[in-house]
Amino acid sequence: VAMLFGDTESATTVERQLVESGRATSNDYNSLAWLDLMAGKVTQATLETANKGMMLGGAEATGLVHTTAAIEAELGKETEARGAILQRMKVMGAEEPDDDDWYVFGRIAEQYGLATDATAYYRKLARPENELAIPSSSYGLAQRRLKAMEKR
Repeated sequence: VAMLFGDTESATTVERQLVESGRATSNDYNSLAWLDLMAGKVTQATLETANKGMMLGGAEATGLVHTTAAIEAELGKETEARGAILQRMKVMGAEEPDDDDWYVFGRIAEQYGLATDATAYYRKLARPENELAIPSSSYGLAQRRLKAMEKR
């Protein structure tokens, strides 16, 4: 619930307690890593958290693959991010990127200094019908990136 309202601090506290208790699922690791992304606090430790989730959930867990790719893009690991998001698309049988994929492609383009391309990719994301989903969605992150790019 805290994540839905953009309260990354409270949500992180709960997820971290779950992980530290030893009872965490792959989804808990995914949520914890995604929260760092939402909060703008991505570090190498965030990537390690996402990778632990991947080990538990496997490469077929497309949500985990997306989170890992987004974190890699955020950390400037463009090649790894691209490989992961293409792997996700393959597993999903997708011929075209979906909204989550476009977000990662936008971050990769931004890392390469391709602002026009990044903007075009971010604008492809559809606004979630449920307003509560926006803060924790790829769409919400894309909107924040667009605002940050406008300030440059």
